[in-house]
Amino acid sequence: YGDYTTGQPVVGGEEKCGVERVEVVLREEVRGDLESAKQSFNHAAATYDLRPFVFEGFGKDDIKKFGVSPDSVSQFIFQLAQWRTFGYFVGTYESCSTAAFRSGRTETIRSCTTEMAAAAQAFDHTHPASVDELVGLMKELSGKHVTLCKEAAEGMGWDRHFFGLRHLNKTEGGGDLEVFGDENWATVGNIRVSTSTVASPCLRDFLANGAV
Repeated sequence: YGDYTTGQPVVGGEEKCGVERVEVVLREEVRGDLESAKQSFNHAAATYDLRPFVFEGFGKDDIKKFGVSPDSVSQFIFQLAQWRTFGYFVGTYESCSTAAFRSGRTETIRSCTTEMAAAAQAFDHTHPASVDELVGLMKELSGKHVTLCKEAAEGMGWDRHFFGLRHLNKTEGGGDLEVFGDENWATVGNIRVSTSTVASPCLRDFLANGAV
């Protein structure tokens, strides 16, 4: 990525780049650390349970016909499952690419909005919501979710800005800023549900989701 890091284009040609094998010599201490890390990883992996589910009742094209974002429906399903399983909502992360910016990577979409929570509660079996009410709630949560996605993609999310602020302040020798000691910051920083949408023609599912 020479043209990416230096700003100068890399021109192809007949020049050859020599490749030399590098033998890595590890101390016994490092080998022990690697083995310990391997065992920890295997233990964590053994506790992870993934059961793919293919829903064929309808797809994203059908969802779009109702003026609702397919991604917002997927995120709503997560919130509905969280609510029905545990009876409360938690901080939720959805990745958003910021590749439109130079050196851009990701921004956080905070998908557990008040609109998402209201809809999840209304869809509960104990809530006597009418069809019109449910449709209205779906459109509201979709509109809010689309706005958050656009803001994140355009660099107007707030998670990475706060991260940069905190990092630069520490780099300059400053103490932790007051905002990061606030109990509300501890709450929003505790993300319990982490999601990422994978769109690929190789996948039958609209959504392929796993631990991030």
